[in-house]
Amino acid sequence: MFSVDHPYYKLLDPETGEIATSYFDDEPRRGYSESLEAEMVVYRRRVSEIVNALVDAGFEVERIEEPGYADPDAYESDFGSFEPELMAKVPPTLVVAAEK
Repeated sequence: MFSVDHPYYKLLDPETGEIATSYFDDEPRRGYSESLEAEMVVYRRRVSEIVNALVDAGFEVERIEEPGYADPDAYESDFGSFEPELMAKVPPTLVVAAEK
């Protein structure tokens, strides 16, 4: 079982909620994590890439979950770069359970 930032969530501008980039853009994003005090490189992957990589490696996907709430007030206040107003519209996380 693992979780990743939901590919749809990272497409949106947190201030406007508008689509800010292409779903098909797979260029690495570079940034700095204050909480980890480290430079980070994040690679965007489409849902199909994630699932197909598991299947190609011989895993059986058992479940895919996209946890979230429709009410922004249901979220705690500190989610780092995640915005409760946006999380109420698009799931911030994709959770995959797979077994080999």
